[in-house]
Amino acid sequence: MESIKILVTDDSEINLEIQSSLISNRFGFTCDTALSGADAISLCKAKKYDIIFTDYLMPKMDGLQTAVEIRKIKLNENTPIIALTGNDDDETRALFEEAGMNGFLTKPVDESSLFEVFNKYLENVTMSDLRKEEAYADAFVQQVLAVPGIDVESGLKNVAGDRTAFQKSLRLLNDRVISIRVELKEALIYNDVATLKNDFHKMKGTFAYIGFKEAADQSAALEKSISAGDLTYVKENLGSYIDVLDKIKNSLEVLFPPREIEDDTAISFDDNTNDADIAEITTRLRELTEDFDFNGIKKYLEKIKQKEQSKAVTRLLDKVQSKLDLFDYDAVLKILTDN
Repeated sequence: MESIKILVTDDSEINLEIQSSLISNRFGFTCDTALSGADAISLCKAKKYDIIFTDYLMPKMDGLQTAVEIRKIKLNENTPIIALTGNDDDETRALFEEAGMNGFLTKPVDESSLFEVFNKYLENVTMSDLRKEEAYADAFVQQVLAVPGIDVESGLKNVAGDRTAFQKSLRLLNDRVISIRVELKEALIYNDVATLKNDFHKMKGTFAYIGFKEAADQSAALEKSISAGDLTYVKENLGSYIDVLDKIKNSLEVLFPPREIEDDTAISFDDNTNDADIAEITTRLRELTEDFDFNGIKKYLEKIKQKEQSKAVTRLLDKVQSKLDLFDYDAVLKILTDN
């Protein structure tokens, strides 16, 4: 089955890891992944695929637009394209057909649904044994069993018992939860409906795939309210949603303790650096960081970088920027405190 080539497109790295692991481990197919419609189109220009799966709701270029563009590529103009979606109403189905798609699967996608698709478009499809018993013997999986709120059996099933893929997915989720809290708060402050809808939609699928049912249900309810234009519901319930995210984050940090900041983060300012300027910079950055003001920090860094600075200050700003990009405010504060 190595000759069979599958492409999966989703804007969530976690979802891609889970979906591709299930396809590769359970069915034995070669599986490429794309994080955007644009990436999928580039891959389709270079390789002929047997089946293409694409998420429906993605930023910039959604699954419909992606399918339309793929149909223009001679190499894959007749390749079956299957939408991955949380919506299965008649209106959405009509949109899929209009875009030239061959069908759709409701997320989270399970092995039986995949089997039906593969059996329809491919020959001699079989499924390998699920390695669940082997996975349960793993020390990491035993740790996960103690995490409250997660259905480990469901999560393992979605990666065909691949404990390595399961661990990677949880690590990615741990990193994502840290940043999603900030994104949601900022989006609500600025009434950024598009970001709110995209984040709730993405986390709905991610939590469902990994096995956090309560968080998946809450994400679905919030996404539904946004789609209905009910921002009041989001404002009233975002606090409890973030509480759930915090519980998940705290649980996952037991599995993945925060990495220690490297020793070289300490900055030794040279003799040409003005101590008063350094004190002003670090004080202001610390205030913005303690307020979790992502945009404020970003604008302040841009303002400082417009002026000529010593090498030491430049190095400090680069360190702060690298941690800011990860939404790791604790690391930013440690850098500023050490200097």
